Amino acid sequence: MKKLYSKVLIIMSISLFLVVGIMPTSAYAENNDVTQYVQFGNNKMEVSKGNDEWETVYQDGGYVENAKPIYTGNKIRFTFTWSIRDLITNNIKPGDYFEIKLPTELMSFITTEAKILTDSNGQPLGEFLISKESGKVVVKFDENIDGRLDITNGTFNAIGTADKKTDGKTVFELAGETIPFEVRQSNTLWGDVGHMNKQGWQEGTSNQVYWSLFVNQTNLKNIYEARETTVITNVLLEDTIEKNMTLDRLTINAPLMLSESNGKLTWKSFSNKDITSSFEILTQNPDESYSKFKARVSGSDGPARGLYLDDSGTNHLLISFKNLPGSHLSNFTLEEAISKLDTFKVSNPEYFENDEYTQTVEDITKLYEVQMVLE
Repeated sequence: MKKLYSKVLIIMSISLFLVVGIMPTSAYAENNDVTQYVQFGNNKMEVSKGNDEWETVYQDGGYVENAKPIYTGNKIRFTFTWSIRDLITNNIKPGDYFEIKLPTELMSFITTEAKILTDSNGQPLGEFLISKESGKVVVKFDENIDGRLDITNGTFNAIGTADKKTDGKTVFELAGETIPFEVRQSNTLWGDVGHMNKQGWQEGTSNQVYWSLFVNQTNLKNIYEARETTVITNVLLEDTIEKNMTLDRLTINAPLMLSESNGKLTWKSFSNKDITSSFEILTQNPDESYSKFKARVSGSDGPARGLYLDDSGTNHLLISFKNLPGSHLSNFTLEEAISKLDTFKVSNPEYFENDEYTQTVEDITKLYEVQMVLE
């Protein structure tokens, strides 16, 4: 038996961004703020069950009976219903906008591209986007509101992640409503779901669909918690894309994770390294069968990826990682990882105030100086 110490890549987070039809057009531009004229209905709050399924926990001004508790790491979708009366009297015109402050003190939201805003009949009214910097949803009207007297029962939604547990029950203000809220510490630790986990979601009436896949979770958890790690050889990921969808972009990331105060690995990443460019892009040859294309991707000298369009019009995504853990892909260096942690701690001190999360130089080092026993 020969003992080797090596710096290894231990997990990849893959983000797929799929588009149906035509992308929304322009981004938000400043004009008149008409928030004062907006009347909000009751908000709805749902918790992700995975596989693009959501469970309603709050609606019509209260929590539903036997609503499931909210835990750290849960994705939460808010659906807003709103109306504006007397557009002409209030001089509301194309380019005007309104805003909704999101509860960023309790959960995180990512900046999104502009999405199509519709009324209750599905007719376009403009665009909306989420700004992480301002912590707001920004809704902007376009020329489709010209000549309208009222807009009733418009809807859109925003998806966030419950980042940290609350100290018992608290409340937050959202679109004119005070919502009681409690987040419990997750008792399902990150990495317990196996070697691959896939989640997808669509935001409101947008034509954009997001998929997130985590690969090699079990090995990362085992490495971090000092359990036996098994090298998985010639790892190949296969997935299909529905016929009415096209792949707009794909990113492959190597994340760094925080630990719980008890030393167990969590779902919370504090930095990601984009390693998409490490994968050679292979293209389908004329008259090439799927089995031959798959063999070509899997048999590549290094990491590779490609799309295969079959005779039915279905796209197949293939990604070859080679060995995991392994040396084919470049993770953060140890020095980079420590620097990323220092930066995160400075900008996010709230994560460490109550000893909810811990992460030290020693913790990071043991991810990099992994003792692997190879025959």
